[in-house]
Amino acid sequence: MKLSAKLTIIFTLFILVSSITTFLILSVVTENNFLVVEEDVHVDQVENIMEILKSDFVKIDALLIDYAHWEFTLDYIRGDYDNYEEENLPQAIYTDFNIDFILVYDEAGKALYQKQYDHETGVLSPVIQAHGDLFFAFKDQPGIIQHGEDLLYSSTYDITDNDDTVTTNGRMIFASYLDQDYLDSLSQ
Repeated sequence: MKLSAKLTIIFTLFILVSSITTFLILSVVTENNFLVVEEDVHVDQVENIMEILKSDFVKIDALLIDYAHWEFTLDYIRGDYDNYEEENLPQAIYTDFNIDFILVYDEAGKALYQKQYDHETGVLSPVIQAHGDLFFAFKDQPGIIQHGEDLLYSSTYDITDNDDTVTTNGRMIFASYLDQDYLDSLSQ
């Protein structure tokens, strides 16, 4: 074999080994960079979703605080306001704030008001026992609750007067489904 043929074979093998080595190094570096970029994108998406959730939950929490620390609600708990439900818990509260459940308990834990609103049909109905039991079990723990396949956000506050000078007289709970449509809307 001639020297030029040997050099061509050696040069070709060198180029081949160099190309494979370069490809492997670039693959690892590129893959790691893509993983870092993907992770950053996912972290940003999760942070955006958390901000949207907080924004939505703050609205419900603020409304609940107003109701729970309102003299009329305190009068209702004490039995001194017979028309409270009709005058102060209209359908608009459910629709305007996307609330699905409102529950009111006296200081002994007796349910005074437990209603569920169906946003599709516009029907306000009594809360089913399983949901009432669930909310009562978590009455001191606001946040996201999983019930079967359902996710719910529950906000809960003690009922007292405007100045928080009266001891707790009961508990008020506002809750909303976190349904698939809502969760899908967060990811966009």
